[in-house]
Amino acid sequence: MDSIIKIIGIVFVAIGIVYLLKPEIAKALMDFFKQANRIYIAAVIRLALAVVFLLAARECIVP
Repeated sequence: MDSIIKIIGIVFVAIGIVYLLKPEIAKALMDFFKQANRIYIAAVIRLALAVVFLLAARECIVP
């Protein structure tokens, strides 16, 4: 589980760097999710990430 969280963190950092270097990508992504019911795709992704983080938090030994 620890390696999954590290991979997700690396992906988040990479996405942040891409957004800093090319902000038009963020705009294109927002335009993508504005169409039809695609916002539900984002909701499912956020829910899945929340479940992964909650499961990993149970294994955390730091209070």
